[in-house]
Amino acid sequence: MQNDDGIPRVIEVFDEISEKSELIKELEELRQEILSDPLTRIGNRRFFELNAEARLASYHTQQIPFGLLMFDIDHFKKVNDTYGHLVGDIALKMVAGTISGALRPLDTAARFGGEEFVVLVPNCNEEYLFVVGERIRILVETSWIDLEGGSRLKITISGGGAMVQPNDQVSTLVERADQRLYQSKESGRNRVIVGA
Repeated sequence: MQNDDGIPRVIEVFDEISEKSELIKELEELRQEILSDPLTRIGNRRFFELNAEARLASYHTQQIPFGLLMFDIDHFKKVNDTYGHLVGDIALKMVAGTISGALRPLDTAARFGGEEFVVLVPNCNEEYLFVVGERIRILVETSWIDLEGGSRLKITISGGGAMVQPNDQVSTLVERADQRLYQSKESGRNRVIVGA
């Protein structure tokens, strides 16, 4: 640039784009850390709670139905006691990956705690919720873990599910799905029971 006298002038513009980009990247990594289960790399309980509250809000304002599935690995303590916690961790990762792979992009999977997993299934009815739960159960049942010496460890899961109701809070929906999960375990395990 030149001024009115023809003398060249230089203008320098500094922007902290690289610093802002780095900060945004670090914040995203922190968010992932806070909302992800470090072992299974799927959402954690906090991630589930945030998504469940959002689904509940959509249900109350826009009447978008959704269901909740809860799964528990059958005889998980026996897996840990027999094969060790390393194999138990592999089992948790395998189940988490199988659940994630069986879902639509709008469905949400999370590790609820221990060997329990939850799945939010929006835009569904009770029949479809059962179909999703049964698909996941069958996929886990037909998967395995290769052990040293060439043997395989097969895992099964039990599941329970419930559809959202008008007066639900997240806690009441979880309670009903957990009751169905308990029924699945009491009636022989490796099954899914879904109800209202």
